Amino acid sequence: MKILYIQHTGDFAEAYDRLIAKGGKENYYGQKYSVNAVVQQARSGIEVMILVLITSEHKRIDLEKNLTSISLDDETFSYKLIQDEVLAFSPDAVILRTPDHKILNFLRKHSIDTFPVFADSFEKIPPWSVRRQFRKLLLARELKDKSIKWVANHQINASRSIQNLGVSADKILPYDWEHEDNPSNWHKDIPSDRVIASNLV
Repeated sequence: MKILYIQHTGDFAEAYDRLIAKGGKENYYGQKYSVNAVVQQARSGIEVMILVLITSEHKRIDLEKNLTSISLDDETFSYKLIQDEVLAFSPDAVILRTPDHKILNFLRKHSIDTFPVFADSFEKIPPWSVRRQFRKLLLARELKDKSIKWVANHQINASRSIQNLGVSADKILPYDWEHEDNPSNWHKDIPSDRVIASNLV
């Protein structure tokens, strides 16, 4: 199986080197979780490619077996180049991490299974902002198409904002990064009256 990740910015190769190869620190919360999830897919035998649209330089790096990172920069970025990279890799599925209607349209026309996974807020656009309204309509058309089964967005409020595009709530999946604070490290000496009260809220 082949999976292609497409994201707008960020240097995946640098993040891999810092976090996975050298065991360094995150630049932001959830970065290591995000990078490691991709790495583990590759190590499970899936062929994975990450295509980053805007970075500081144009480069292609084979990070390890089954894991390749391709970065474009301001000078090399073009939709034609993106399309060529997608067709050359011939993925079974695409994880699209940027709300780009042109890329969605291209993937749909080539019958490539696509899972949009965003970290964006889609607030209501004023009616006088014609260009933004037009882009919103084009994005909405792609996300509402039957070829898109699910649309994920980071956290509840951002997920609700996808409804501003006219996408059915049945297709929207909220997600979050793994948190250090979870039931496995909660204190066991919480008074029983507090537990009962929390159940009633």
